[in-house]
Amino acid sequence: MPLARSLTSLDQVSGGRLDVGLGIGWMRDEYTAVGADFARRGALLDELLDVLHGVWTREEFGHRGRRWTIPDAYVGLRPVQPAGPPPSPPDPPSTSAASVRPPCAGWAAGQQIRCDPAPGATADAIATLLDGVRATGADGCFVDLQQSVDTPDEALELGVKILGLLRG
Repeated sequence: MPLARSLTSLDQVSGGRLDVGLGIGWMRDEYTAVGADFARRGALLDELLDVLHGVWTREEFGHRGRRWTIPDAYVGLRPVQPAGPPPSPPDPPSTSAASVRPPCAGWAAGQQIRCDPAPGATADAIATLLDGVRATGADGCFVDLQQSVDTPDEALELGVKILGLLRG
């Protein structure tokens, strides 16, 4: 609940301009150090997304999940964005079943999703990520290719390759 309340406050202060970036981690040693199951990290993100969505869309909310239990309570503070700040899909998309899946689809409907491919990402990897975004039903997606290339011409070439892959 503290994370949801803090993000709601930031969404309020920013006038609804907050986008949320969440990650599940890639280093097995970090999970081992705190006694967490590395293989369940995607499921933990799924549950977190369910909690955030519930807090942001319901007046009263409670949750009983595998990891967290939150007693039913009146939430009160609402985000400016009706379904809450839109989450960015995790990268890489294959690390979790949560990658661009409901409830993200509900959040993305009628909104734009921001997509920041990893530096050096290939056209195939970016097209796969965008296929996941497309499956959410979002109206559009902002893709920042500047991390993936060295020059504007390379960005255009990469964009053309990605479009070709997406169009089949």
